[in-house]
Amino acid sequence: MTVAESPAHVGEDEMQGGRDNPENGSVHLGGYHMPLGSSKAFWGWLTLNLSTGPTSAMLFTYLPAAIQTVANTIGHVPGSDEPCAAMGVITCVVPFGSREVDYLTYFLYLSSITRAVEAVACIITSGIADYSRFRKPLMMSAIYSFGALSLPLAALTAPSLSTLHALSALYCVSTVVMGVFMIIQASYIPIFMASVRGTLSDNPAQAEPGRGGASWAKGAKVSTWGIVMSNIGMVASVLVGVIIAHAQRPPPGASLNSYLLAMTVSGAVTISIAVVGHFLLPGIPGIRRPRNESVISLPFRSCWGLVRSVSSHPEAFKFCAGWVLWDAAWFNFIPLLSSLFLETTGLDLAAGAFSIFTLLGIVAGCVGCLAWMYAFPQVSTPIKTWLYTLLGVNILCVFWGCVGISARSAIGLKWAAEFWVIQVLFMTTNSALLSYNRVVYASFIPKGSEALLSGLIFILDLVTGWILPLIQGAIQDNTHNLRYSMLLSLGLMVASIPFFVWVRVEKGTKEAGKPLAGFA
Repeated sequence: MTVAESPAHVGEDEMQGGRDNPENGSVHLGGYHMPLGSSKAFWGWLTLNLSTGPTSAMLFTYLPAAIQTVANTIGHVPGSDEPCAAMGVITCVVPFGSREVDYLTYFLYLSSITRAVEAVACIITSGIADYSRFRKPLMMSAIYSFGALSLPLAALTAPSLSTLHALSALYCVSTVVMGVFMIIQASYIPIFMASVRGTLSDNPAQAEPGRGGASWAKGAKVSTWGIVMSNIGMVASVLVGVIIAHAQRPPPGASLNSYLLAMTVSGAVTISIAVVGHFLLPGIPGIRRPRNESVISLPFRSCWGLVRSVSSHPEAFKFCAGWVLWDAAWFNFIPLLSSLFLETTGLDLAAGAFSIFTLLGIVAGCVGCLAWMYAFPQVSTPIKTWLYTLLGVNILCVFWGCVGISARSAIGLKWAAEFWVIQVLFMTTNSALLSYNRVVYASFIPKGSEALLSGLIFILDLVTGWILPLIQGAIQDNTHNLRYSMLLSLGLMVASIPFFVWVRVEKGTKEAGKPLAGFA
């Protein structure tokens, strides 16, 4: 199986088999252009981010809540046949394989399995996406599949063990597909930055005077508005869920059916909007690969190139290590916060509190990243000051949840009011820090390695991240207190600080002018 570049984007000497194309050895980057400087391309990018928002909202909020609700409904109190409580301190077990586990541990174990499978898919995706002109088709296929996987959810209304398994399977596959398109989406940010007129994509450190700032501003704009558009899609999706639930007026305990229907509608919306973005975003030719190199071997070749590049691009790898630790921490904290909120306020989605809580988090995320985008070019401060401030607030929020571990503590996510404050503070600073990380890391990426290095974040996060839910599941199974699991997120966030401090941003941008090992 071979993949050839589009003749429309390469010259005669750059075609596979041309006189400069090696049969073995290094990959030749060539002179492919990056047609992302137009407003049409930018709007195509935003449209595709908008399209994934509705289904992402369901995947991160209502689908886990649906799994939690069904597990609670079919579960029982350990040692008896009594049904599980739906509010307060809940002790409830459900079948998991050959044994029974806490109903929240079930989802934590499911998350661990999902992240392990997602890691394999992401390794393959990041290894081949840069080599072919199929970067866009790969992303579009993933987005269409992402929406299609939500379509069957409306039929899964009967609370039973088979329904729990079906919801779990759809959650697992949807999350894996989402990981694939997130890698490719992230790889577009450095390409947009390189499209700024006057910026030399071969060596960002040699850009025209003042254009380096323009490139960073472009990256901040693309990264931030991508997050905002995705969040707008999430808001619309949650509102659809609220409208459907109130229009149907389900009896107490039957609100799950309305939200499953909303998930199906969200999937259809994702597919419809993605069609528009498909036509707006131009295709991008990939780098040429050595002749006689099979597509199957490309991920292994790419991973070996990454290992060999640690010494030549140390800043990118140091930043990557800090980002992975922080990413694993917040990614596991948010579901814990949502599950704890549901336990505190009651497992009835029709009550409206969970919908408002979810909406508040999304809106806070939009405000946070937009505020950072507008403040970034205006505030004269060392760039890492943003990092320390935003990360500090994140750590404070997680620490606040850990304070409530003691039964004698009167605070620490014990009252509903605390959840609202923590949700605003955490989501505002978290989205801003995500925008910051994406821009800084994009400035470290050499031309021709966009998907590979963008995927490295996801791969390392997934390869290591599947362990965390396993540990959290074991803790929850023994303590039945989600706040204990927050200690792991707190530890990971604190552990990320030395790596972020160690990074020298200016040196990293200069290293981006050198290709990775084997890509010269």
